[in-house]
Amino acid sequence: MPFRTIRAYADAMDATGATWTSWVWKTGGPASFGAGRWGDLSMGAGTPKYNAYVGTQAAATPLIGVGNDGIFTGPAPSAGQTKHLHQIFIQSSSTTLAPAHFTLCDYLMHYPLIDGDDTAQQDLDNTQTLPRYTSGEGVQCMIVCTTPMVANASATLNYTNSDGVPGRTVTFQVLSTTVVGCIVSSADNSGAANSASPFVPLANGDKGIRSIQSITLTTGSAGFFAIVLVKPLAHVQVRESLTVTELDGVTQRGGSVPQIYDGAYLNFIYQPGQSGTAVSLRAGLTYVWG
Repeated sequence: MPFRTIRAYADAMDATGATWTSWVWKTGGPASFGAGRWGDLSMGAGTPKYNAYVGTQAAATPLIGVGNDGIFTGPAPSAGQTKHLHQIFIQSSSTTLAPAHFTLCDYLMHYPLIDGDDTAQQDLDNTQTLPRYTSGEGVQCMIVCTTPMVANASATLNYTNSDGVPGRTVTFQVLSTTVVGCIVSSADNSGAANSASPFVPLANGDKGIRSIQSITLTTGSAGFFAIVLVKPLAHVQVRESLTVTELDGVTQRGGSVPQIYDGAYLNFIYQPGQSGTAVSLRAGLTYVWG
């Protein structure tokens, strides 16, 4: 069961040694895409390995963390125990990145090869369902460029929310980029690149997405992109080059230590404060269970 006291949490770390630290070394992220926009570090070279968003076109494809697929989460806890994120430490050698914001996400599922030239309704296959956070509560949607685009496009997403209500719709901008791995969803339908959110806005009152039924582009953007469902877990800042930032869930986040589920596929999305040159990133994640 989850930890009920800080004492039990500390005992798991000190008395039983139920901890694991995994290391991240990204030798490159998406190429420069400009300050204020967002990138998907899962499409960067290094460890963990490059995520190409492969799968059958427009079909829901679950993402499962195994070995070097996603940031390794360590050994499985014993029956009845739960694993939690204790600490993140992160550093970049890039001089054109900081200040930058990083969000650790559990990547849950993606719909690959959405066609940026197709202005008809593109129906999505939901034979597969969310592998974790199955209600969809807290699950967000981001659009990731997988081949270069040439123009912005207005898009309408039709989805089922976390209460199981189908037919929810939202209209937003897909923001053009030539950079594979750039996140091209926007916070609204303004088309302003530097006001972009990494996530598609939800309809009023919705708390998450369970599945997506279709996407419709009003004009062609060219290229291909993946629709990706993620659960954001933690946020951390890189304030300057070659300086390590530490984030501790107990001492800095008021005891907020998100649960890490079996099969979690972890990686970072990030927003640079400067030109956004490809990231050289070193990071570590420490987990504790009990």
